[in-house]
Amino acid sequence: MIRSARTMIELFDCLSLFSRNVSKENWIWLDNVWLVNKDRFFSKVRKPLTSATG
Repeated sequence: MIRSARTMIELFDCLSLFSRNVSKENWIWLDNVWLVNKDRFFSKVRKPLTSATG
């Protein structure tokens, strides 16, 4: 348990370092990429569901 907690702390340290080094513009770009891919993913999921019910 202590070992896994330490690993989690190290992971959070890496994430905080990463987030400090990423600029605001890069966060906006990453957010836009996520939104585009999310829409593509859900449209692919929705098509089989609508064809199965219709």
